Amino acid sequence: MKQVVLKRTLSLKDGMFGLISYDSLKWFTVERPWLDNQHGISCIPTGTYTCAWTYFPRAKKYDYMVLNVQKRTGIFIHSANFPYQIEGCIALGTSVGVMDGKRGVFSSVTAIRQFNEALNKETFQLEVK
Repeated sequence: MKQVVLKRTLSLKDGMFGLISYDSLKWFTVERPWLDNQHGISCIPTGTYTCAWTYFPRAKKYDYMVLNVQKRTGIFIHSANFPYQIEGCIALGTSVGVMDGKRGVFSSVTAIRQFNEALNKETFQLEVK
């Protein structure tokens, strides 16, 4: 099974930032801050999870879903730019920066397309550090 690593590098009061990598490919990540794994407002706990290509009803398209997150469901890896745009999911970007005083990731749609193409809709293991 393919192995993907999400390494969190910056924890701020309004968001968690890091890098997700597969083979030699890397993308920037943004998540909600750590708030004790509370539904919809916290990033997920560190650990190892299985991710599967699944229909994402909110976006009306397929994306990777993070499975077996303790006390949580509906965690997807999808496009977004800022922590407030996600509800506990993981968003990817090709760059990171600040816009209107808010830190985020950018070119998210491109990053998700690249990520999905690299993983080829195959199930993979995600290690969150």
